[in-house]
Amino acid sequence: EEKSVETNTKKNFKSKLIDFLIIIVILLVGIFMYSKYIEPKTLVIRETRLIENEIPLSYSGVKLVYFSDLLLGSLVGTSELENIVNNIKELKPDILIYGGNLIYKETEDKDKVISLLSSLETSIGKYYVTGSLDKEVSIDILDKSGFTMLDNNYELLYYKDVTPICLYGVSSYVLGNYKLENISNCKGYYTI
Repeated sequence: EEKSVETNTKKNFKSKLIDFLIIIVILLVGIFMYSKYIEPKTLVIRETRLIENEIPLSYSGVKLVYFSDLLLGSLVGTSELENIVNNIKELKPDILIYGGNLIYKETEDKDKVISLLSSLETSIGKYYVTGSLDKEVSIDILDKSGFTMLDNNYELLYYKDVTPICLYGVSSYVLGNYKLENISNCKGYYTI
């Protein structure tokens, strides 16, 4: 009888261990599936109202839309980009800023990407900074799409009156390319 209890204990332990391992495998597969197929297609739109006394009154109601890290060629293709572009168009931005990392892997649909990004219209301007993964092809696409590069540089944005705001772009911190030397040119202006 003692051997029977010992055998049952061993079987229960093995059974629980197998159940535990199956649960771990299911969790890992679930996390992998979410990170590969669901999360990359998730678009988060967050609206924030900025209330500050230093912003010129002419900028009241101006919409700034920021988006980044499309990583085209990874799990994001032109159909997902088209969805993102349509969502941005619905927001009707006055200022559009792209924060870098456009392409993960060379895309064969370069002209389609340019066409989609060119279709984004603003009343003030479209700007970008490069990310750690951006190479010449990303810069070429964004330039041809009507975006202005602001790597370690600034632009004074005028809207409805003579009081501008300063938009300053900082290049990739990861690559050590960032510089704040020109930010002193924004002194006296509200700076984004």
